[in-house]
Amino acid sequence: MAALLAEAKDVVIVPGYGMAVARAQSAVAELATALRSKDIQVRFGIHPVAGRMPGQMNVLLAEAGVPYDWVLEMEEINPDMDKADVCLVIGANDITNSAAEEQEDSPIYGMPVLQVWNSKNTIFMKRSWQVAMQILTIRYSTRRTHKCILEMPRTRQTSLHAK
Repeated sequence: MAALLAEAKDVVIVPGYGMAVARAQSAVAELATALRSKDIQVRFGIHPVAGRMPGQMNVLLAEAGVPYDWVLEMEEINPDMDKADVCLVIGANDITNSAAEEQEDSPIYGMPVLQVWNSKNTIFMKRSWQVAMQILTIRYSTRRTHKCILEMPRTRQTSLHAK
């Protein structure tokens, strides 16, 4: 993960409820600041209902000192997602699930989502293997040339390459 971030020119961070539960917003803000100090463009992509209530991610990031101009709403960041070298998804599930656009039988079909699969590389930071592997198996089974890395705290790392 560190090598991908260090080599990147453009990083999008997508925070979700898991980041809020872990109270990791300050650490995420520090990471963004460190990357920016290396001349890496860092932006946050925010889903309007990420977390327990609309605006929760915006408030948490503001409290952690993330400047407002680094934070973009979903409609603003989705068109640029293909320019991102790395998309770092921290504790987000449904708000990044391509089934919302692709699987008509999915309960979330039609829900607007952050299109993280359009970035060159996606890193998912999750606390639970079971949920994470279900999401990734469905989400990336049909993706071509996309590299996906699953980071788990205090466990092992898995890389999945779409075919």
